[in-house]
Amino acid sequence: YVTIDTETVGKQSVKASEARIIGGYAVVANNATYSNGDQISRTYEFGTDFKYAPVITASPINLGGTNAGKNVSVVLTSVTTSKVDYVVTFNSTGNLSVAVNFVIIGIPQ
Repeated sequence: YVTIDTETVGKQSVKASEARIIGGYAVVANNATYSNGDQISRTYEFGTDFKYAPVITASPINLGGTNAGKNVSVVLTSVTTSKVDYVVTFNSTGNLSVAVNFVIIGIPQ
């Protein structure tokens, strides 16, 4: 079984085969220059509806291997049954290419 702690109805347990897991990927910056403190707000849509807002984790990926790309943070600002809003903050100045990986786990409709 998989237990998913939902915001609206608390913990829900389902068979692992009944849970939906989505691996997502979004490019945020491609060979672009940002300054310390710059932010980009984005939305990632999963293309499917969950019964409740799923559990989501997001991790930045330093695609360009630059020092500026190593100092990036991602904060989720809103999660619904079909999308997640997030903010990427650049914590140093420089040229970079950055993407975000998402792991989305929930109970389907």
